[in-house]
Amino acid sequence: MPLPYTDESLITAKLDTLQSTINTINNSVTTIKNDLATVKSDVSTIKSDISTIKSDLSTVKSDVATIKTESQTTNTRLNTVNTNLNNMETDIELINTNLNNIESDIETGIDSIISEMIDIKHELTDSTSIINYALEVCKDTLLEMLIRSSSATPTSTALLNEFMAGEDLDRNGLIYGIDFMIDYTDPDMPKMLQTVHSNPSWVDVDTRLTWVEYLETLPYN
Repeated sequence: MPLPYTDESLITAKLDTLQSTINTINNSVTTIKNDLATVKSDVSTIKSDISTIKSDLSTVKSDVATIKTESQTTNTRLNTVNTNLNNMETDIELINTNLNNIESDIETGIDSIISEMIDIKHELTDSTSIINYALEVCKDTLLEMLIRSSSATPTSTALLNEFMAGEDLDRNGLIYGIDFMIDYTDPDMPKMLQTVHSNPSWVDVDTRLTWVEYLETLPYN
């Protein structure tokens, strides 16, 4: 039941905004994790392609060695071919070295990216935990403020609401019309309570307090 004298819609809107921010952060963490999985898959494909190229180069080197052996028995013209094959072999070694360097650079770069993404994920996770904790503290604080603001000035309206709702709205551990009632003979009894007592569903309660005694039961008194 809405607490009297409280703008609950404003507080609810602020809490909803905080919750929306949490959801956005959680979605960002999920997106980063998915992107990380995609990068790792692409790296595996690149490494596989490099291994294939290296294998092909190894086959070419073997063929070059065979040709070199056969060319030993040829003339000067074949010696020129042999020289060219030697140059090709050197170029192949250079290409192979470059591919090894590229493979190493890729592994180092990807490891660095993965490490940074993991750090970002941890930071986001820590931030989310902190925001969740702050949100819970805000909820508790706002609830306490609601209770105090709605009950700061006890009125007969508050007791009327307790009787109609069957709930302890002033947080004194008692429900009006169930656990206690204001004594009819008390000159300080608010007139509105006479309306409560005339309700067809009203039944007198054994425990009777004066209005002053009731005020002393309130937790903020």
